[in-house]
Amino acid sequence: MNEWSKNSHKRFVSPRGSALLLVSIVYFNATWVLISSGAVRITDAFVATCAEEARANNHSYSADLLHITSARHDTKSISIWPDPKIKIGFIAHDSKYMDSRRYGDLAYGISQELPLWSLPKLRRKLLEQSSKTLASVADSRFQLLRMQIRQSLLDAAFLSKIIEIRKSDLEWIDTIIKDQEDKFRVATGSHHEIMLLQNENGLEANRLVHDTNLLVNTHLRLNRLLGKTNNFPWPMVELPRLGGKVSFNSSLIQIALSNNAQLKVLKNEREESRHRTVDTTALCKP
Repeated sequence: MNEWSKNSHKRFVSPRGSALLLVSIVYFNATWVLISSGAVRITDAFVATCAEEARANNHSYSADLLHITSARHDTKSISIWPDPKIKIGFIAHDSKYMDSRRYGDLAYGISQELPLWSLPKLRRKLLEQSSKTLASVADSRFQLLRMQIRQSLLDAAFLSKIIEIRKSDLEWIDTIIKDQEDKFRVATGSHHEIMLLQNENGLEANRLVHDTNLLVNTHLRLNRLLGKTNNFPWPMVELPRLGGKVSFNSSLIQIALSNNAQLKVLKNEREESRHRTVDTTALCKP
C-alpha cells in the first residue's frame, strides 16, 4: 500500500518540509477535497481513507482478524453427529478352550455415538456466538481508532488555522511597532507604548512556538495511528464545512443505539454467556 492510498498521486514537499502540496492525478471518488490554498479539507471520505490505511497497518487489528478466523474454523470442526467408529482386531485364544474354526479369530464392528442432550449442537452455537463476539470487539477497536484519527485531524486543522492567525498578528504587531518607533523619533510617540507592544510581540511569538510544537505532536500522533514513520510529512488540512442544524428527535437515539460498537460488544457478550450457561447445564446432565 502507498503512503496515502492505492490511487496514484504526486506529492511536492518544500525544502523545509513544512508545506505539502497534493496534486491528485487519478481519484474518481473524490476522497480528498483540494482547495485553492493547496490544503486538504477534512471530509468523511478522507477520514475513511486514513482509517482504512490505519487498519491495514495495525498489527493488533490483524491479530484480531486471525482470532476471528480461528474461531470460525473451530465452529466448523464441531459436527452435529459424531463420526462413526469402525473397530477391527485379532483375538488371541487357546485352542484348548476355544475353537477358532467355530468362533473365528477376528473382531470387528461399527459404533455410532448419540448426540445426547444435543451437546454438539449447543457447543457449535456457543462457538458461533464466540466468533461474533470477537468480530464485534475488533469492530469496536476499529471504530475507536477511526474516532482518534478524526479527532487528531480536527486538532491539526484547528492548530494550523491558529498558527496562521498568530503569524498575521505578529506581522500586524511588527507594523505597529515600526509606526510607534517612527513617531518616537519625531517626539510624537511614547516609549511606554513601544515597550508594551514589544512585550506583546514576544508573548505572541512564544504562543506561536507553543502552537507549532502542538501541531508537530499532532502529526506524530497521526503517524503513529496510521502506522507511518515519524518523519512522514503531513499536508495542511482545513476544517470541514459547517453542517446544518440537527434537531433532536427520537430517531437519533435509535441510530446511536443500533450503531454503537461498544453496545454491540456488550450484547454479543451477554448472548455468549447465555449459550455458555446452556452448554454447561447440558454437560451436567447424567
